Amino acid sequence: MSKNILLVLSEKDNAPSLLRKILQQNTNKVFLCPIDYRASRLAERLNKSINEKKPGNAELVDFVGKFNQEAYQLKGEYINFIYDLGEKELINGKNLKEYFHKQYTRLKNKSLM
Repeated sequence: MSKNILLVLSEKDNAPSLLRKILQQNTNKVFLCPIDYRASRLAERLNKSINEKKPGNAELVDFVGKFNQEAYQLKGEYINFIYDLGEKELINGKNLKEYFHKQYTRLKNKSLM
């Protein structure tokens, strides 16, 4: 029975060892998912090697690209959340900016003594 494999790759993985293990498996498809840019080169080498031995058996998953796209789309929401949080009165009727400015000023003045 053939199976699909999702292989999550980091830069520390050993390409020859992984290739040997993958080729020993009865696989329908191997999805190669690098978790960072450095692992992308490893995934590309494995993809090429697997497809040379078993054409159409490997496919790259663009995890890094998808992660960056999602992070970029959420960036505006995150910035607004942090700004709004800093404006809310949370501690003794003061917002975070007012509270921490006083704390910072007090610590700064103590260190000058």
